[in-house]
Amino acid sequence: MGTEKLTERQGTTLEHLKHAQELGSTLRDYAVAFNLNVKDLYNGRSQLQRKGLWPRTRGTEQARPQLLAVQVKEPAAPEAQEAWACRLTAPGGWAIELRRIPEVSWLAALSAATGK
Repeated sequence: MGTEKLTERQGTTLEHLKHAQELGSTLRDYAVAFNLNVKDLYNGRSQLQRKGLWPRTRGTEQARPQLLAVQVKEPAAPEAQEAWACRLTAPGGWAIELRRIPEVSWLAALSAATGK
């Protein structure tokens, strides 16, 4: 079916589709740029596709996402943590765990601050 069987609206839509394609623009962006109703462009494109005057993109190789092969690996084992060298607990329920034994002056300051 040739373009001579198009309505005026379909002919206008075809021109807009060609122009958007030349610009490399999406229909949405094209409609915003030229102050057009994007729904009208999509509807017109569907009509033209049904008549075979505009290529369908859904289901074509170009429209399909590319699949990539992946290989799942076991996560690396976490590094062994050093053992705690010192654990301080208080009657109030708090606890401090340290990887090394603290300085005596620090322990004295902590004891003075907590009043114990």
